[in-house]
Amino acid sequence: AAHTLEVERASIWVFSDDGSAIKCLDLYERSRDRHSDGLELKAAEFPSYFRAVEDNRTLAAEQAKTDPRTTEFDAAYLTPLGITSMLDAPVRRGGKLIGIICHEHIGPPRAWSLEDQAFAGSLADFVSMTLQAADRTEALRVLRANERQLRHIMDLVPHMILAKDSQGRILLANRAAAQAFG
Repeated sequence: AAHTLEVERASIWVFSDDGSAIKCLDLYERSRDRHSDGLELKAAEFPSYFRAVEDNRTLAAEQAKTDPRTTEFDAAYLTPLGITSMLDAPVRRGGKLIGIICHEHIGPPRAWSLEDQAFAGSLADFVSMTLQAADRTEALRVLRANERQLRHIMDLVPHMILAKDSQGRILLANRAAAQAFG
């Protein structure tokens, strides 16, 4: 993302379980080709920003120091790091805001094009879809494990257990039923 958008910093942040803070999972600095993590920002200290990412698909702040959605960051974050413009996109999972992908520009203020904003939003969507796919994969793994456990329990029962559909076809039979009917 940093190389594609030609920004100095690109990062991904996740919300705490109670939504009171975001924590940086990975921050990439392009000029240093370096990754870091761990910084945490509290919602109580940056309420306008937290509301803005909740309400928008992307947050494009050309003048981050004066934009009402990001000005709270000025003294503690923007000025010390030389950040002039920000392009952030919220990451959602099941409709719930769980993280933010952040792009930070250093240098003259940057006007974010519609293509830049679409790219940032698409990255957030990709992360969301990846997380949803992981959720489905985990749910399927749990389902298969439960099915194996149920099969094992059914086979331990000495009595016949059968399940049929509406046409009388056997859908499920335990070991006792299979032995009785061949």
